[in-house]
Amino acid sequence: MPSGRVPIGQSTPAHPADTVPRGRLPGDEQRRIVVVLKPGDSPEPLARTLHEIDTRLPLSRPSRPSPEELAAAHEPPAAHFDAVERFAREHELEVVRRSRSQHHVELRGPVSRLEAAFGVELEHFHRAGQAYQSHRGPVHIPAELEPIVLAVLGLDDAHLGHPMLAAGAVLHKQRTYTVPQVAARYRFPSTVNGAGQRIAIVAFGGGYHQEDLEAYFTGHLKLAKSPKVTAVYVPDQHQPSPQNDPLPMRRLGLFIDDMNDPKLSMAQVTKEMDCALCLPRALATFEVTMDIEVAGAIAPGAHIDVYFANPTVWGWRAAILAAAGIRDESDPAPVRSDGRLPQRATVLAFSWGSPETQPTGSGKDAVSLALQQAGQRGITACCASGDLGSLCVDPTGNSGFQAAANVSFPASSPFALACGGTTIRGKEEVSWNNPDWKRSPMASGGGVSGYFARPTWQAGHNVPMHRALGKAWLKDGADPALWVGRGVPDVAANADAVSGYELYVGGRRAIGGGTSAAAPLWAGFIALLNQGLSRLAPERITLGFLNALLYRRGLAMTLRDIDEGNNRLPGTAGDVAYFKAAAGWDACTGLGVPDGGNLFSALSQKEQPKAET
Repeated sequence: MPSGRVPIGQSTPAHPADTVPRGRLPGDEQRRIVVVLKPGDSPEPLARTLHEIDTRLPLSRPSRPSPEELAAAHEPPAAHFDAVERFAREHELEVVRRSRSQHHVELRGPVSRLEAAFGVELEHFHRAGQAYQSHRGPVHIPAELEPIVLAVLGLDDAHLGHPMLAAGAVLHKQRTYTVPQVAARYRFPSTVNGAGQRIAIVAFGGGYHQEDLEAYFTGHLKLAKSPKVTAVYVPDQHQPSPQNDPLPMRRLGLFIDDMNDPKLSMAQVTKEMDCALCLPRALATFEVTMDIEVAGAIAPGAHIDVYFANPTVWGWRAAILAAAGIRDESDPAPVRSDGRLPQRATVLAFSWGSPETQPTGSGKDAVSLALQQAGQRGITACCASGDLGSLCVDPTGNSGFQAAANVSFPASSPFALACGGTTIRGKEEVSWNNPDWKRSPMASGGGVSGYFARPTWQAGHNVPMHRALGKAWLKDGADPALWVGRGVPDVAANADAVSGYELYVGGRRAIGGGTSAAAPLWAGFIALLNQGLSRLAPERITLGFLNALLYRRGLAMTLRDIDEGNNRLPGTAGDVAYFKAAAGWDACTGLGVPDGGNLFSALSQKEQPKAET
């Protein structure tokens, strides 16, 4: 390693234990990467305005800065871009472009020069039927770049995330619900339909069949017309942008038949597919279709854009930035299926996630920064908290992450509205914990982040300290006796397939659930709130980053608390921490499930101006 080099903090990939290395990449292979810069400091007046927007009720806060004002204020200094480009030229790397809005410099060059520049050895790896390229040690940069560089993306293309999905068998005595029935239970506003809102659904595979959507919305729900749904393709650096590519209807229908059969376990369904790549594609198609149907049934007047991106840290970040409309004119543009540029979203639904241990820390920082940028532009990011309890991984698997409690990312970002899961039992509701979902246990994801510190707005809400968690994952260098992490989730909604949502997938009636149903449900609900609040204001209102406001005592009490159940996944080792639902915030269901009438009423109030001192 050349002298004067330092590692970027937390940039060593955490390869799961069942990953198989397959040799070095050819030295002459061309690759693109981006060096993500830390944002510039906000001027004091803008920082004060953003704080007031985050913490004051919508009808009493100042006007939101324009995207142009935000971009200019947070843009890294020109000297920082210059420094990265000088470093690139010293290593004979091509500077493809600098993106002021996206805070990065895109570079291109052969593998051999990238390895020399960043102090890594790039290798092929294989895991769970997926091939990817990555490295083993940390990424190194010159010491003078350390204060200005947040992350280097593109050296590690590990596939991250899976759909937070539970699909139920259709049982004779099972009480399932239409999405409008769940909306009525949660008292969502009935005089608005999401008109004027754009819900962005992020997808990392699969797709949807328009005939399923038509059958669901106009046939099953009896709507006059289906919501407008458009596919959007997010550019990628090494491979083509994924498309709307659902499992073919006939195969999808057979998969739904198997899922609807209560006698078949998930292992047997997998065997029935008889195709290693077909099952992930089937589950992804179910996920995307469910997201559209849940969000669209809640807010049928909203436009729904499905952003298809590759399942890497680069793809996660690119999808968020695309949905938020954050790009320079010279940046590759996301393209809708009709060839037009997409409009900026007002709500984001993110139903995929990864154990927080797997993405690099610098990768988590880059994605979390994108979520923060989206929030400042008025976009609420609703992220599924996971379906595997406090463990966040399959206890019978071989990932190597089964020894400690974990939470799901990006739900653990402090700029995400993390959505946990419940089970409806008649008039009651409890934390979701189904020990026998098709003979595989599932439960509401939740716990305490081992990477993101507890935000100030969660102070006083009983988030456990790390020393109270027993065996739990913690980032390098943190003191277990002192660490206080961000609590997950923030809110919850029905997620158990036993009390699941009636859907239409593969030409069949299907039952959906999982925290990936809770996330689009909350996204649809936010769209209704945005529309309703905008009717009361002289200008359009979007709630944007909601957490700091939601945790204020008056608003937290508008949610319906869930105080029964736990999220211990059966099969979890006895020394791994788990959590119980309790009065107030808890790491199973957060602050609780929606009471739409109460929350809308509270958000509709005006605050008295602060007395001048």
